[in-house]
Amino acid sequence: MEEKEGTARGSSKKETLTEGLNRLASRKLISCLTDKVIYVRWIPKEGGIITDPKHVLAGGMAPTAKRTYTVPMLKSGTYANPLTNEEKAFLEAYMGLEPNALSVYKKDDNYWDNRQVELGKGTTTLHLSDPNDYIRYKILLMNKDFIAPDEITLKNARKATYQYVITGNNEDDVTESLDKKSRAYKKYADLKNEIEKLALIVEETTGRSVAKLKKETIYREVEKAIDNHLDAFLKYAEDLYLDTKLLLYRSLDIGTVRRKGTYFYLTDGMRPLCTGNQEPTLQSACEMLNNPRYQEIKFTLEAKLNNTNQ
Repeated sequence: MEEKEGTARGSSKKETLTEGLNRLASRKLISCLTDKVIYVRWIPKEGGIITDPKHVLAGGMAPTAKRTYTVPMLKSGTYANPLTNEEKAFLEAYMGLEPNALSVYKKDDNYWDNRQVELGKGTTTLHLSDPNDYIRYKILLMNKDFIAPDEITLKNARKATYQYVITGNNEDDVTESLDKKSRAYKKYADLKNEIEKLALIVEETTGRSVAKLKKETIYREVEKAIDNHLDAFLKYAEDLYLDTKLLLYRSLDIGTVRRKGTYFYLTDGMRPLCTGNQEPTLQSACEMLNNPRYQEIKFTLEAKLNNTNQ
């Protein structure tokens, strides 16, 4: 975080609007945008030599001062990822950007290099139906040492470094956020001894591989995923097909299932893992293996996996 004037944006090659909309339709992407307004409220600094609340420097900030927030950089030299894979794919298509234009791993013309959020002494309004405001919101959430994610956190777990707090347009938003976090940590506790499942949830939530990391490291990754990508974490942690997904990925590891692109096949005969006229995507494969008519296939995969692990 730094304080300075001005903003700049990374540039990316644009698609036509029609191309972007066609990509949205063809990939069955899920919108992350919502008809919701949030507010980023400045937190006056307590104490100091200026005690007059009407003084222009009251609260430790001049009326015209600006604070600028960017995406944090990891020790590896890459940016921390403010978007989930689903958010990234949807926003790229919706904004008419090329695939992976919002990737934090781009070496050249990285969108995030000059992406900044500027806040002043007062309250900033963000419309989460606007993709640019949505991205600003996600960047602010990454700056968790300086931005309190909600009023409850500000009240009960306040950091001395907090400079702004994010508030919703009604009190139910705070309650909903707390309920979600409680559900996430309960799920985390239930799965704490199932490291492979936790690793899979983190990978789906963040798009980064953690399967071969140590248990303690995976625990830290889970906690970061809950803090930074709560909705996505809950989606994958509460997925009814979580066990089936893990079976498929384990089967890929031992060679009883193969994948071509995003399609899944039984290695024996290269039979697509789907029913009817479906494409053998991960979702279709999970639906098939949970269909009562195809339990023999599921049991066969489980048996081969158990034999390999003995």
